[in-house]
Amino acid sequence: MIKQRGFSTFGVISSLLLFAAILTLGLRIGPLYIDNMALDQAIESSARSNNFNNMSTVEVRDALSRTFRVNNISVSPKDFDIEKTATSMEIMYVHEERVNIFRNLDAVITFTNSYSTANN
Repeated sequence: MIKQRGFSTFGVISSLLLFAAILTLGLRIGPLYIDNMALDQAIESSARSNNFNNMSTVEVRDALSRTFRVNNISVSPKDFDIEKTATSMEIMYVHEERVNIFRNLDAVITFTNSYSTANN
């Protein structure tokens, strides 16, 4: 007697549906994470090129605004919380993104970005 091997029709359809669901999630949610990484890198590069410790919060917001314009990031620096101490500065930004997955199913993702000049 020969053993049969391979997927059944149900197995193939189930695998394709699972693959399609994972691909859909990746294509819908992936760009949000990429945009958030670009935002994080823009803040870090702006902090490296400018000396944020010697700047006022208004100057920091202006420097971030210029960096965001160059990098085509649509975030307003007015939404950032900037806390300045005698030796360092902390820049925090919390935002929420909502993306439609399928019909009335949405994914809500909360990003928390924080950068401190104390480590540099």
